[in-house]
Amino acid sequence: MTLLSKQVLLKKEQAGRSINNAIFLFYILLFVEGILRKWVFPSLSSPLFFIKDPVLIYMYWICWKNKLFPKTVLFQASLILLVAYLILSLTQMIVYTTPFFASVYGWRNYFLYMPLAFIMQRHMTKKDLIRIAKFTCYIGIPIAILSYMQYLNPPDAFINKNAGENSGAGFTVVGDIVRPYGPFSFVSGMAFFTPSLFVMLLFNYFLPLQERFLKGWIYALCFFAFASNLAVSGSRGTYGNVVVIFIFLILGLLLFIHKKQAFRSFIIITSAGGIALVIYTIVFSTQIDIINQRFEEASASEGSLANRYATAFIRIEDISTDLPALGAGIGAGSAGANFLKTGVADFTIAESDWGRIVVECGVFFGFLYLFYRIVLCLYMSIGAVKATVKGINPLPLVMVGYEIQNLLVGQMVSVGSNLAFGWFFLGIALVFNKIYSEEEKKVTHVG
Repeated sequence: MTLLSKQVLLKKEQAGRSINNAIFLFYILLFVEGILRKWVFPSLSSPLFFIKDPVLIYMYWICWKNKLFPKTVLFQASLILLVAYLILSLTQMIVYTTPFFASVYGWRNYFLYMPLAFIMQRHMTKKDLIRIAKFTCYIGIPIAILSYMQYLNPPDAFINKNAGENSGAGFTVVGDIVRPYGPFSFVSGMAFFTPSLFVMLLFNYFLPLQERFLKGWIYALCFFAFASNLAVSGSRGTYGNVVVIFIFLILGLLLFIHKKQAFRSFIIITSAGGIALVIYTIVFSTQIDIINQRFEEASASEGSLANRYATAFIRIEDISTDLPALGAGIGAGSAGANFLKTGVADFTIAESDWGRIVVECGVFFGFLYLFYRIVLCLYMSIGAVKATVKGINPLPLVMVGYEIQNLLVGQMVSVGSNLAFGWFFLGIALVFNKIYSEEEKKVTHVG
């Protein structure tokens, strides 16, 4: 190898480390953003909403400068869509005289975060994944304390305030019992974080003993933090996501149940799950009564949880027969774009993400965007099945259980938490697929 080749290789390695540091910083800012917006600088809540964006742009610049962008077909397709919808957005601005910043904000929600998942897939290693998992598990402890304090305090307490200078009280579950936001600026942040904590605890369990980042009482403490966050969540969706993750865990183990290690893990996990459920119902009996009441009230007013998921897809009443071919404007239905246009943060278009996308982009471009997200779901899921079997580890399929709901029907073009967690954890899922596909059945420990 020539000196020049060594210098080029060293430069790319340094760029790779910078990219992974930027990914980690982006993840940390998911938690810092809400703290700054709610309690530290509430008067700067609106600009702080974009605190993660410069990190992404810096990461993209490093990739461009060092020719380190992914070369996969799906990434190339995302770039084509990015340009096509930019042209669509500019056309909508001219035709509908949509305010410039509102259109830019809408386009941002559709595409600015999308490359992140593919960059993570290419550049993250198992070591980088462990760093993120370790951070997730450790931060779960102070978040559990914070969320429990929010649960104990009234809705109008300082600890329960929303983001913004003139923010109001947080959401309630039943009566004056608060649905904790944790450190996040909106309740959906905790709905994504709590199940992700469960996934990372499972990741630690399935690592070989010498690679585990949590052991003994620390692992038990982190697991209790997860249980506490779940107990006070007051969220049907959070409980539903945890159940789906556990189902995918069992399915993952069943894919290679004929292996001695998998059968052993299956017995341990199902037994431990049963014992944990009994302990959970005893320790958090009051919180369970509250969530049961929440289920009953929500089912009476909103329908069952199954109905809620079913209506997440397009409903005929969401799409008017007078809808223009170019749609109503990218971002037109999001609270952020409406704030930029009218000064009032409110959702004005279809409640479901699918309906909102079709209304904003028009039938052709709307369904094209949805088709791309469906393809990503299939790519992630098929890759997870292959990686689960090849790596003799259920974690890739577990990540599908966590991510697929948000990627398929989550409000990723209109809600900041859905957007950030959605694309970031798609990246995590693709990294799991890559890591365990490359294991080539060298893994001899599955728990």
